[in-house]
Amino acid sequence: MRNPICVASDDGQKVHDRIDAALRDGQNVVVSFHNVTSLTSAFLNAAVGQLYGSFSADQIRVKLQVKDMVAEDIETVPRFDPLPRGFPMPAGVL
Repeated sequence: MRNPICVASDDGQKVHDRIDAALRDGQNVVVSFHNVTSLTSAFLNAAVGQLYGSFSADQIRVKLQVKDMVAEDIETVPRFDPLPRGFPMPAGVL
């Protein structure tokens, strides 16, 4: 993320659109939350959650990696089944 504040669903939608386009092109996607200071479920649902409407859980698990999320933000992660690679994360910073 370029912005350390990831709270608005509108911003999550922008991230979703980029992830969606890359996945449709068959690319692997890495989403890093390095230096993110604020994160909400609204942002994550918009960015990642709605991908499950367009891609199978297996596609997402194989093609999407989420990293650099601090332990406090893990509670904010939407509980998708199964979760993309990188979820759930061990305590501490990845």
